[in-house]
Amino acid sequence: MSRDIYAGQYRSPAALAAWTNWSSLALVLTYAVSWTCLILPAVIQFSEPMRNIFVTVDEQSRNLMLVAMAISCASYLWWCRRCIKNLHAFGVQGVKTSPRGAWLWQLAPIANFVMGFRIMKKILLGSRLGVSAIDTTKEPNPRGLGIWWALLLLCVVTISTDYKEDSSGKLVLEGVGLKIFFGNLKSPMQMIVHAMSIVIFMHYIRVATADQINKARHQ
Repeated sequence: MSRDIYAGQYRSPAALAAWTNWSSLALVLTYAVSWTCLILPAVIQFSEPMRNIFVTVDEQSRNLMLVAMAISCASYLWWCRRCIKNLHAFGVQGVKTSPRGAWLWQLAPIANFVMGFRIMKKILLGSRLGVSAIDTTKEPNPRGLGIWWALLLLCVVTISTDYKEDSSGKLVLEGVGLKIFFGNLKSPMQMIVHAMSIVIFMHYIRVATADQINKARHQ
């Protein structure tokens, strides 16, 4: 039924994948810059002008960080919509998610703790050449998918480190705690964990995109 509705509606997800991966890479680079600006002054005694440079660079990197994150999220959600629509166009059975639901579910509070994982699993399984039906409840997860999702969840409820300046102007560890919903962009721990999840995420985007293009060629 879904194949009849979406017949002839295949579109390559390559452009959306490129937007997603390049903006994700930009996000990782801003993390690296910000992390360096936070850590170096904490372990090395710099002059006041040099410390001010680190602060300025950190602030600018955070502005770029938010832009890259917004572009990455928007292009990823549209990539999910396109890939799910393609699975229906391929006639893959068992998808059980509409193109609209592919991105709306990932914006729904609480539900997105699970649905993002399920939708990525459907895309990865259904995009493989020769696959005409999927059952995400019975089929094993693609390699590393659970690790990616666990790292991403650690960014939502993550161990964070907070720093403050002492009387000499040097950054010292103030405390360690839990931050909810990316609540502490100053946390080097959060940046590292999120960067690790992004590297795996970019791999899956490339794999699923290549699989869909290959599957379309053999339809």
